[in-house]
Amino acid sequence: MVSELATNAVQHAQSEFTVSVEETAEGIRVEVRDSGIGQPVVGSPTPKDVSGRGLSIVKTMSENFGIETGRGEKLVWFTLSPSDDATWLETSSAAD
Repeated sequence: MVSELATNAVQHAQSEFTVSVEETAEGIRVEVRDSGIGQPVVGSPTPKDVSGRGLSIVKTMSENFGIETGRGEKLVWFTLSPSDDATWLETSSAAD
């Protein structure tokens, strides 16, 4: 999901970008900020379209998702909450 947002900044905004990851009480929040051209749009591609699904996938997979624009920059963000499915990470890390 981070890769999708970063790739969009390179391909569509054509600008430098920053990625921020913050741990919160609810989970994590990931932000990608750029000052390039274009505006992010959650697409609705047809099955025959070869692109345009990225932000829709990020929106669907995340707990929350948003696009903020203003002051010559844009911010695309998503949040993820911990789930029972993530407990294997704790077990795997403890075994390493």
